[in-house]
Amino acid sequence: MQLTSDMVKKAKQKLGDIAITYEAQFAVSKDGKTFELKYSGIKMSGTNKDTGKKMDQDIADDNFLMIQHIYANKPEPTTWGLLLSAGNQ
Repeated sequence: MQLTSDMVKKAKQKLGDIAITYEAQFAVSKDGKTFELKYSGIKMSGTNKDTGKKMDQDIADDNFLMIQHIYANKPEPTTWGLLLSAGNQ
């Protein structure tokens, strides 16, 4: 299923003041020649439009699929699914 600009607009209106941030944390070797991905995930924060309650949620990407999609220039599945779900309601 394709995510259209109208669906994204509708999702933004439904989700309200929610920020979605992707975070990757790397460990760099002491000699600075190598690095390793240690954490990949999405952080969601903001205020629930319906209840007015503040929300903070971390969605860890334990198998590093999010970063693989980002580097392959493909839609990140968690955010895409959230927008698709909210945009279809």
